[in-house]
Amino acid sequence: MIDAIAPCVLNMHIEDFAFGRRGVGFTCSGAPLGEGLLDYDYMARKLRPRERNINQILEHRLPWQDSEEETIRLENQWTRQDLDFPRSK
Repeated sequence: MIDAIAPCVLNMHIEDFAFGRRGVGFTCSGAPLGEGLLDYDYMARKLRPRERNINQILEHRLPWQDSEEETIRLENQWTRQDLDFPRSK
């Protein structure tokens, strides 16, 4: 799919994800960028965001933690990591 639409892409919404077990079923949740199943390197290689001046909008689907404070702490941690990851490439 990425190969087919690459020439038409004007901005990227980037969200890493992971699948896990929950009871007898499965869950899909967010993951810090670079730690989940999203192949960011492939996507960036095909879309060439820096060369083509494509915006990269970072998003994450943070799972709820045991408290609001812990959820906010983890969200801040993921945000820092999500910002650093594309810059390191």
